[in-house]
Amino acid sequence: MTLGTYATIKMLDRASSVMASHIASEGGGVEVAVEYSEDFAYSVARYLRGISEVEVAIPDPSRVDPQEVVALVEMGARVSFGRSGREMGYANSLSVEGLKTIALEVAEKSPRVERIVVPAETGLLALSIWKGLRDAENAGAVADLEVEVAILRGSGMPDVLSRIRGVAVHEVDPEDAVRGLVELARAGIRAKVLSAAAFALAEELGKGLAVITASQRRPQIRRRGESALMADVARAVGEMGEASAYDLWRELRRYTLRGIYKAVEALEAEGELCARHVVRGGRKVRVYSRCVEGDG
Repeated sequence: MTLGTYATIKMLDRASSVMASHIASEGGGVEVAVEYSEDFAYSVARYLRGISEVEVAIPDPSRVDPQEVVALVEMGARVSFGRSGREMGYANSLSVEGLKTIALEVAEKSPRVERIVVPAETGLLALSIWKGLRDAENAGAVADLEVEVAILRGSGMPDVLSRIRGVAVHEVDPEDAVRGLVELARAGIRAKVLSAAAFALAEELGKGLAVITASQRRPQIRRRGESALMADVARAVGEMGEASAYDLWRELRRYTLRGIYKAVEALEAEGELCARHVVRGGRKVRVYSRCVEGDG
């Protein structure tokens, strides 16, 4: 099986970037109302900074990520409660246009697979990938790939999927999904359970590429000392190109090794540093570098 990993925020950034471009093309400057959805509102607010004001409507305050709400406010978004009927939700035509670029990239790379396995909660991602493959075919690209959809057993069929021809929907047992979650974690991928279900299904079907939506990790609020340490670590990694925590400690001796470890873990969680394993002196060492667009 070929494993394709696209972090959730990167996926949603595809949708948000199209929305931002559309709003900017109309002059921007107007307030954009967005219905709260985990990761989606955060991504839209990031992309619309400097273009338009953002109001995030929260229909159900009991079902929010508190850290995400704080991050939204810190970015300048305004929070309201309930719905006014003017909010833009995750499921919209601009989202589809952004998300279908995943399929276009897959078609361009021509992997030796027969199917793309997609996790589905609302079904929008599956619809977008299906549409992207059709668009690629119409443009003359070779995109003869089946779209297989994974849903968790008992979760119910998303309405969107019933309107797509030729897409196979599979129920995945939660136990298999958790096994997939563990396997992905061992590979260094922090996925959501539903994505792990797609991974498990791809392994079962074979000859497939699984689209993995990873958990979005937002910046933690830092104390002053932590901010200085993390800034120094980020700067040192940028200058060194790639370094282990021990390499960084040798460079930044005014900090403790334990502090360096905590800093690189926090910076990795925030998406500022990316990690990989290398072999040094016969043992595996985790090294860090600055992330670039498309990592994860």
